[in-house]
Amino acid sequence: MMPRSRSTSVEQRRKDSARRMRSLRAVETAEKTAERRTKNRIRMQLIRATETPEKTSRRKTLDRIKKRQKRAAEASQPTSKCIQLTQAAEINLVCFLLLLVW
Repeated sequence: MMPRSRSTSVEQRRKDSARRMRSLRAVETAEKTAERRTKNRIRMQLIRATETPEKTSRRKTLDRIKKRQKRAAEASQPTSKCIQLTQAAEINLVCFLLLLVW
């Protein structure tokens, strides 16, 4: 009887472990999808921002993009991961535009 209860607990642990791994993979997949969508959105905003011919209108476009992102972030109360992605994207956007200006 003892070995049988041990094997049952081992099987149960394996099932629990497999369930946890599936759950973690699902979360990782969702995070990757959100990250990819964020990058695509930022890329499109960069393309739109760089299409404007003059520096002043480029700055105005950049300001509008930042305001829109800030409003969206405040409205949805994003997770810390999303906040990090947004901040990184804004930094990349500013650096890219500065490179274009120079």
